[in-house]
Amino acid sequence: QVVGSTAYVTLFESERGPASLVAVDLTDPTRTRLAGRTYFDATWATGLHVVGNTALVTAVQRGDSGDGLGLLVAIDVSNRNDLRVVSTLATGSRFHLGLDRVGDLVYLADYDLGLMIARLTSPRIP
Repeated sequence: QVVGSTAYVTLFESERGPASLVAVDLTDPTRTRLAGRTYFDATWATGLHVVGNTALVTAVQRGDSGDGLGLLVAIDVSNRNDLRVVSTLATGSRFHLGLDRVGDLVYLADYDLGLMIARLTSPRIP
């Protein structure tokens, strides 16, 4: 997702994780550069939505048995050079297909449970 002169992209290192969020500086589109990166305890990310100073990432943490645990990760992106995970919420699902945020409501499209709605009054307490 591009916000201003920054592109936010989720990555994963291998099929076992960890996942990460990177910020790419697009100030000069002919000379892009990595501005910041933070890792979080997940195997891979499935969705990303940035609003203001918060990036919300849906992710899956795969267990040894192959089952997944759906996560909602809130990341402070107020300084693109210093991204910080502020909270992680296990949602009780196996896999999220995407997300959107309107005001303080987060809508999660979920593989198992359909539509999940969470109130996000503070990114530190999802």
